[in-house]
Amino acid sequence: MTALCVLEPYLHYAQRNLYYTIITERRHGDHMRELLASRAGEDMFILRSPTREQFEFLPHISYNTAFVIIREYANVQVSTVASHEKAILDLYGEMRRGMPIGLHDIKMLVEGLRNDGAISVERLQRMARHRNLDPRFYMGKE
Repeated sequence: MTALCVLEPYLHYAQRNLYYTIITERRHGDHMRELLASRAGEDMFILRSPTREQFEFLPHISYNTAFVIIREYANVQVSTVASHEKAILDLYGEMRRGMPIGLHDIKMLVEGLRNDGAISVERLQRMARHRNLDPRFYMGKE
């Protein structure tokens, strides 16, 4: 799972559906989808490498649903440390790929995390620059 899972306690600032991203090595996405589907309930919807069109359809499915997005990459890091800053950047990346979450929602998440002392805005901006993003991406226009 990506760092997005660390945002779960703060998602009330953003939306009614939960979005999780699982990153696997290439050719493992179908296996991961089958494994999750065998254990998923009605409140979980699993997508492997979704298109923008599929993302546009998601808000019409249901509220209070967990959406699991499976992405395949050639190189997957063995271990990383999840942080709120990384999670915000991952969420922003998914939004740019079409995930139905708005920039306003991300701004609300950042403000909630900052107010709770759970995020360093300076670190978030530094990490954004490292990813070649505007360091104040979360303050911009959608």
